[in-house]
Amino acid sequence: MQPVRQIQSGTISLLAAFPRLLIDIAIGPSTGHNFWTGLSQSLASGGVFLATHHAMKIDSLVELHVALPGEALPVVTLARVCMAIPYSSDDIEPGYVLSFVDIDKSALAPIRRFVANVRAPLFFDID
Repeated sequence: MQPVRQIQSGTISLLAAFPRLLIDIAIGPSTGHNFWTGLSQSLASGGVFLATHHAMKIDSLVELHVALPGEALPVVTLARVCMAIPYSSDDIEPGYVLSFVDIDKSALAPIRRFVANVRAPLFFDID
C-alpha cells in the first residue's frame, strides 16, 4: 500500500499495486464532462463521463481529480474505465464512462451540491 497522500487539507489513501493514469478535469455547467448515475440514481454507484478522443483501456483504474465551481478542493477518488462512448450524431460527445471505486462519503458532498444546484447527472446503464 502507498502511504497516505496529503491533498491540501484532506487526506486520501490510494492503492499503489500498479501504475494508473492521473486525470485532472473540471466539470461545470457546460463542459463535455459530467457526473452520471445508473438506475439507482446513486451518485456513489455512478461516476464521471469523461469527454475525450484519447484511447483508454477498459477496466483500467485511474486517479481522478475533479474541480467543481465554488469548491476550494477538487474531488479526488479512484475510478474504473467501464465503457467507451464512440462518436455518433447524438448530443453526447465521444468519451468514456468512469465508475467510482469506493468513493469516500466526504467526496460525495461537493458532488451532491453540484448536481442539485448546477447540473443534473447523465444516465448510463452499465450493468
